[in-house]
Amino acid sequence: MSFVNHSQYLKVEPARVEKRTEKRQLVILQRASIRSESHKPEKAQLLDVSSYGCRLEAKQKYRAGQKVKIGFFARQPVAAKVVWVKSGQIGCRFEAQISQSLHRALTFRGV
Repeated sequence: MSFVNHSQYLKVEPARVEKRTEKRQLVILQRASIRSESHKPEKAQLLDVSSYGCRLEAKQKYRAGQKVKIGFFARQPVAAKVVWVKSGQIGCRFEAQISQSLHRALTFRGV
């Protein structure tokens, strides 16, 4: 038996550069709000969203790792964590997956 071509381990797909577990979708509603403990609430522009996170544009400065609350419509704000910041855009990961109904309300296609 040749051990060169045999392995006890399963072959896996190469790691993706894109680390999101779900594709982001374009949004219908672009108005949102964002706030943190160190910032006053401000209006933000929602650029895209998935069930697990979103990308926003805001004027105030945020930093990776900062906890924020993001408001959509007049619903209870969604708790999130800033994952990255670049050129006024903020990538956030929700603390818990948003509801399917909220995701549908925010996107063109829904889930």
